[in-house]
Amino acid sequence: MVGDLDWYLRESSRRRTPSPRCPFASADHCPRYYQSLSLLAGAGFTGISPTEEKRLLRKWKRSELWPKTDEQASSVSGSGEKPYMFSNFCPEVSFDGFGWFATLLARYADGLDLETAHAQLAAQRADSSDWRWQWSAMSPMHYSGCPVYSVLTNQKTAPSPTLRDYFIALTCNMLANVFLWFVPNNLSLVNKGLFLASGIFLSAYVLCFRSLDAAGKLRFWLAARGRSSDFQAAAPVQIH
Repeated sequence: MVGDLDWYLRESSRRRTPSPRCPFASADHCPRYYQSLSLLAGAGFTGISPTEEKRLLRKWKRSELWPKTDEQASSVSGSGEKPYMFSNFCPEVSFDGFGWFATLLARYADGLDLETAHAQLAAQRADSSDWRWQWSAMSPMHYSGCPVYSVLTNQKTAPSPTLRDYFIALTCNMLANVFLWFVPNNLSLVNKGLFLASGIFLSAYVLCFRSLDAAGKLRFWLAARGRSSDFQAAAPVQIH
């Protein structure tokens, strides 16, 4: 059946993906997985702990992968513990929660629609595992078709500090210490401390700034100019 585990594994084999299940299926590795998992808490599932929720939201809001519009974000429509639609969901989360690898799941509008659908399925002798017994609409998705997966697999890792970076940082720190000992004796202890702190700060700056990718450096520059709000994003969307 399209959307079930057997279908998913067959698709992984057919597409020759690096693993049967998504290698980024973790709230720490994928923003869509995190959003989907977070939104399930409003549908009767166990939620992420408040501490972890706060940490993950803060982490992903700073990421370039965070959705820029409501249409891109994962969302849940409906109120109460039985929402009627789950949109832009991670298929891995959908399977863990509902048993189907889908990016869209929609329930029947009311009991009458459900009864009508059940009568039609019974007439067709549909298998009991058919998703239409429970859902009015479903959009199956293999993880390789996820737009976020495409970006994650092609995302360049920020370069690690090189030996040259360490050498520059060490030199800066040594110069600060040498200058500290050769400054006039009448220099106050506070000023000496400032000289030493500046050397340590410069060393940390060289190592940290050099390890950032281009986007990280741009964020650093905007923050320094008081424009960090340019990179703010909205929280997960829940429509009622």
